Amino acid sequence: MGVSNRLRALQCQSAHQHTFKQDLSEINVWVGWLKNKGYRSIIIVGHSWGSIHSLGYVTQYKDKVIKGIIAISLVKNKYNIEKFNKQYRRAKRSLREHKHQLHQYQLSFCSNYTSNPTSYLSYADWTNRKIKHQLKLLKRKHMPVYVINGGKDKRTDPRWTAFLRKNTRNVSIVAGANHFFSSVHELELADNIEKVLDKLSTRP
Repeated sequence: MGVSNRLRALQCQSAHQHTFKQDLSEINVWVGWLKNKGYRSIIIVGHSWGSIHSLGYVTQYKDKVIKGIIAISLVKNKYNIEKFNKQYRRAKRSLREHKHQLHQYQLSFCSNYTSNPTSYLSYADWTNRKIKHQLKLLKRKHMPVYVINGGKDKRTDPRWTAFLRKNTRNVSIVAGANHFFSSVHELELADNIEKVLDKLSTRP
């Protein structure tokens, strides 16, 4: 997130100046680190926005060492479309006018996401439509994507789940789990991840 030696998560209102592309570059550094250690079969596991990063990474870098994705809490971006369009246009206008000041935006679950326009737009471009497009693209390219979602995650709905079932390798719904798989659901999440890893480990 552009902060060296960061000791804690950044709050929504903290200054976010990193971009989605920079995030993918950091993932690539760690993939390269694993390859230098001799690993030739790597599976990317992401949670929430990390799942979207996973989709972006395998599409941009196309490294054959990546054998699959486990996308945890891959849910819909919920936002007010009118407000989204207004702030998106404002961020675009700021770039055209070479104004790079920090501003508060609504982004995903953050109602006060503090960011410069370049950083904000790099994330805002990942709309639900784009996520769907990337999943369809990866399906055509035979990149296995396994989804594990919580049954009580308020950021999803039956239509979204139906789309995921159609366009990913498998969707597991953990009954009663929220977005973060809190409490005992952490154990069920771990069990589901192990099952997927077993499946992917046998993939040539």
